[in-house]
Amino acid sequence: MKTLEEIVRLQMKVEKLNEVQVRFVKSVMEQTHGSGAITYNGWYPQLFFESPHDSGKHDVLVVDITTDTPSVEHCDPGGIVHLGVGDSIVGFFVVNVMYADPVFSNYEFVTPIDKLE
Repeated sequence: MKTLEEIVRLQMKVEKLNEVQVRFVKSVMEQTHGSGAITYNGWYPQLFFESPHDSGKHDVLVVDITTDTPSVEHCDPGGIVHLGVGDSIVGFFVVNVMYADPVFSNYEFVTPIDKLE
């Protein structure tokens, strides 16, 4: 994280990165496929507590965040609002310069409220 912080500070000042920092930015993640197991290199897989291999696993999470109560006045049937994250993808961010980093895909969806009779 210290290396990322140094890079951010330099980029905010619009200063050039040194060779080591450029190599770090270019080594986010690399998956090597061969005749054996997949190898995960780079700094992104090292952010996972259990194992760098977890960075390549399909791991989605869905949570209920609120209940939207029905409203007859607004013709709103109501529902349960869910948020979810999917696989990591590449996000592009443009401020004064463009950045590309791993981010999670995200989703929002509403399901009907089941009425108890």
